[in-house]
Amino acid sequence: MNKKTIITALLVLVAMTGQAQEARIDTIVPKYLINGYFFREMPNSS
Repeated sequence: MNKKTIITALLVLVAMTGQAQEARIDTIVPKYLINGYFFREMPNSS
């Protein structure tokens, strides 16, 4: 493999990684942050 092919393959992998992380961020919507933990709903204080 020559240098141009390796650079092209790495750029494709980086682009795919960015899209995968972006999709995961969109699926999680935290509403509350308590002591460093994210919650979708207010936890019960029992």
